[in-house]
Amino acid sequence: MLNNSPTYRGYVFEEQAITEVVRGSEVQHVDENASSLNIFPNPAKDKVYIEVVDSGKLDGKIRMFDASGKQVGDYTLNFVAGGLEADIRNLRQGLCFVTLTDPNSGFIQTGKLVKN
Repeated sequence: MLNNSPTYRGYVFEEQAITEVVRGSEVQHVDENASSLNIFPNPAKDKVYIEVVDSGKLDGKIRMFDASGKQVGDYTLNFVAGGLEADIRNLRQGLCFVTLTDPNSGFIQTGKLVKN
């Protein structure tokens, strides 16, 4: 049972000092409506090209997931070309989610692809 008396001091917490937030050079911000992935053609039937914008800072993987969340593709980026070409003939028709992940920086960006 709580004691709501104004004189009760049984639970006094120390006041916490909040340090200033300093923006570091390793912090990346992507606007909500911005994307680092250009997926074309979209919708696609056989092949899709996934171009990574500003790819010089990333060293990651691109994964594809179907609408149920099952992983259906896993690709390593080729930064010489600035992206990759993915064969999607084996995917079922419908919506796929494309995820770019950089394990070094924690950078994650997603996009959508429609398979015809």
